[in-house]
Amino acid sequence: MSVVKRNLVQLYYDTVSPWSFIGYEIIKRYQKRWDCDLELVPVNLGYVMGYSGNRPPISVPNKGKYMWDEIERAQKFFGLPLSTPTSFPVNTQTLQQHLDLVAQSSPSLLTPLTEIYFRAVWQRNLPCKTVEEVLHILDTDDAAKGLWKSDHDRRESVEQATSKEAKERGKTLAKRIVEEEGVFGMPWFNVTRARDGQRMQFFGSDRFEQMAAFLEKPYAGPHADGRLSKL
Repeated sequence: MSVVKRNLVQLYYDTVSPWSFIGYEIIKRYQKRWDCDLELVPVNLGYVMGYSGNRPPISVPNKGKYMWDEIERAQKFFGLPLSTPTSFPVNTQTLQQHLDLVAQSSPSLLTPLTEIYFRAVWQRNLPCKTVEEVLHILDTDDAAKGLWKSDHDRRESVEQATSKEAKERGKTLAKRIVEEEGVFGMPWFNVTRARDGQRMQFFGSDRFEQMAAFLEKPYAGPHADGRLSKL
């Protein structure tokens, strides 16, 4: 049990996961209402799957088909436009390693960069495997302007994310949270209640009613304002 001044939501996420995108957007809607701090922790979902022995839904034919139907419904329910990637699963290793690098070296960039990369994968349908592809994402998203002092700094940042050290760090983090925290998928929320320091874990983008109950805060639907969604 740890003591926190405000409610704390720690989010493990990978931009390859549409549910991570949805989970991120919904917790942002509730952040002020629930009086909570949000800590973003980019993780490689592939490594988590491997270390935990889990299987992605796409590997089971019926689950894979159902997943795309569910994503179509989720767009309407959560009010979040999503497009189907040309090739899935998308290789987001470079994105995730870059986010992890930024989290350590320039934490103020983590939130805008997370949103840029989620949009690239799930709204703009852009390739993101190579350094040049990632740089193209950053070149063509207005939100990326001014995040680095120069084009050279931006390129250097992305190139550092492809190093062996960055890859090994991603493996180490995934292995640790699987073994020490029981993580098996994403989005994964570690929620700490300020009142008594109690901590609870939640998996998936459909556990916000339970989070609200744990935090003793109101749940006001997927839009956090009481509006009803229509399918």
